Amino acid sequence: MKKEIFELTNAQNRAIEEILSDLRSQEPMQRLLQGDVGSGKTVVAIILAFLFYCMLAGAISSFAIKSALL
Repeated sequence: MKKEIFELTNAQNRAIEEILSDLRSQEPMQRLLQGDVGSGKTVVAIILAFLFYCMLAGAISSFAIKSALL
């Protein structure tokens, strides 16, 4: 099975950093991640779920999305 390796775009990296900053703060976060179809919103959400909940908070995280939405 061939693995596809890609680099996150500058916008994806910026979104991840901004959302992680919000998650670390004491203020409630109200943020909408939006973008064109195929812009990598799902990848950003999965990375954040893994980074924040699993690594930083020591919790377990799961991610589910309807394939029809992708």
